[in-house]
Order: sequence, then structure tokens, then C-alpha cells
Amino acid sequence: LAGLAGALYVHRTGFVSPGIFGLTLATNIVLWTLIGGRGTVVGPVIGTLVINFTSAALADVWLQYWVLATGVVFVAAAELVPEGLVPRLLRLVGRPVRRPADPMLSVRVDPPAVDGDRALLVADGIDKAFGSFVVLDGISISIERAELRCLIGPNGAGKSTLLDILCGQQGHQRGVISVFGEDVTGRRGWQFARCGVSRKFQAPHVIDSLSVAENLAIAAWGPRSAAWFLGRTDLSVGIGEGAAKILERTTLGDRCDVTAGALSHGEKQWLEIAMALAAPCRLLLLDEPTAGLTAAESLDAAALLRDLHAELALPIVIVEHDMSFIRAAADRVTVLARGELIADGTVADVEVATAGRTVDRGGGGGGTPPAGCARATAPPRST
Repeated sequence: LAGLAGALYVHRTGFVSPGIFGLTLATNIVLWTLIGGRGTVVGPVIGTLVINFTSAALADVWLQYWVLATGVVFVAAAELVPEGLVPRLLRLVGRPVRRPADPMLSVRVDPPAVDGDRALLVADGIDKAFGSFVVLDGISISIERAELRCLIGPNGAGKSTLLDILCGQQGHQRGVISVFGEDVTGRRGWQFARCGVSRKFQAPHVIDSLSVAENLAIAAWGPRSAAWFLGRTDLSVGIGEGAAKILERTTLGDRCDVTAGALSHGEKQWLEIAMALAAPCRLLLLDEPTAGLTAAESLDAAALLRDLHAELALPIVIVEHDMSFIRAAADRVTVLARGELIADGTVADVEVATAGRTVDRGGGGGGTPPAGCARATAPPRST
């Protein structure tokens, strides 16, 4: 609606100056919405008409003080009619203010993540550098079957950067990436998402002002191209089986109408994983899903992810530091250090291969330092 109004404004005036989009216009928009009433479409429209006609009338008869008068109206409205004119009038005539309802969530059955004998993920010769600082040097990994694989290594090893590259969040200098037999090298993040690659970030990326159900609905809608879908009044959205199982197995199932900002850190972690599984997901990438969780919560997370992996035949790649979680969850472990792959195999094989070497340090670096920057090494969270 705001975009349509802007387009009509351009045709009405014939000229748009960047100077008009300043503090005055931003303040007027708040004033129009406050006077008319939030939660309705017609409210701000009526507020706009009332304020503009009133301002024009005051400017004609009271030129020196009409801005002051407008401010008085704003303060009076905030004190006397905080909900706005239209919602107040609707209540006076006995009609409730129409509010958007939470989406109706249903379970969608997706085709199996594994399709034929094609390799699920192949990354061959991945190079990534920031200037002269080499982050990844010829990394090659391959996932031939549905497995739960953990990427481990010290801070700055390039784990999160590799995960970014595998879902299109970052580009790279050299190397080829294929997902389910399709060459996706150089594609953008939304194109990876439409191929079925879902990503959870290190810090929870949820919309705090929206409810749990609304977060899941938007995540499920994400890979679609029909923008009109969000304009429906009664939003019915099908979420994936994995997201439904997380709602069932965690506290989120009873809190779908709670805003995401009111959730605990652990609940936000699970909500983002559920959001990653809400859309059709054939490959799940998780960046430190147990960060901020207690030891018991980490083991519970490992059990739940193992169940999701087994029940959905879903390949999962996890960047993690907690060795207790890794031993409980991983089918296979890939070890990175200084941008190079130094070990790959089962947990037992990797522990033997890296015996006597420092492989993992606690805490999530969340990125790679630029050249010339020193990084302090934190003590291990678990060994």
C-alpha cells in the first residue's frame, strides 16, 4: 500500500525531490497513523485526510501558529484517543476492530530429501580469501548419502565461511559446488533455498515482533514466488514435517501465539531450526545450534536432531564446538584448521588422527579476522 501510494504521488506531482523524505515526512506519517488508528487500513487514510485538511485550513487563517496547533492535536490524540479515531468509533458502534489472526499451520508432506543415487552435496576446490588473508584453501567435501556431519575446528578455521558459501550467502574465488547433481556455483542465497538448502545462522535470526506461528509462516512462504500470498486475510500455511516435529517435541508447540521476542534463547534457537525446516528442505545447514545451551540441553538437541535425521532421511551439516554434542550426534566429522581440511571420518577415527593436536577451541568466532589482526584463543568448552 505504501509503495502504491508513492507511485501515485509521483504521477500526481510529476517531480520527486530527495529532500522531501526527511524528518518532517517521517513525523507526519506517525501523526497520521496515530490519529487514524493502527491495526486498520482505513484508519491512517482517514487520519491523513483529517490532518492535511486541518493543516491547510489553519495555514490559511493562522499562518504563524499552525505547526504549533498540529503539535497540540498530536499530543491531545496521544492522551485522549491513544488507539486512534477509527478504532474508537468502531467500538462505540459495537463493532470490534479487525486484527490479523495468527496463521493456521498445517503439516505438509514433502518428497524424500534423498533423490536417486546422485551426490547430495559436492564442494570441490573451494578457495576463499579476504585480500591476502586466506580463509579457505582448496577445501573439498562430498556428501554422498543422508548423513549427519559435523564441521569442527578452532576459531578462524573457516567453518562458518564454508557454510556461508554452501548456501550462497558468500561468494568464493575458485571451486565448484553442486547440490543434488545440479551445478549451483555462483548462485544467490534465495536460489539455493529454492534448491532445498536451508540454513540456520549462529545467532538466532527470528523476527521478534511477530509470533512463533507468523515466523514459521513467513519461513514456509519464503521460497515461493507468489507475493499475493502474504495479502490473504486468513493465512493457512503448510509447514514441513521437521518443523512440526520440533513444535511437538519442544515448548514451542504451546507458544505459537507468543511473540518471538518473548522466547528464551534456547527457544529462539529451536524456532530458527523449525523455520529452516518449514520450507521444503532437502539439505539442512546449522551453525552452532547449541550455542548458549546447557550441557543437558545440548544432549537433548543432539537426540532430537538425530531423530529428525533418521525419520526424514535428511542430510544435516552442523558447525559445532561442543564435543559431547558431536559424539552424541555425528555420523561423520570433518576437521578444518587454518583454512585447510586436516581430517575426515567417524568421531573415533578423527580423535585418533588428531591425537595430540589442538583441534577445537570453545566459543563461536562467527567470522574470520582480517589480515594482520590477532585473535585470542579461548579455553576449550569440552574435551
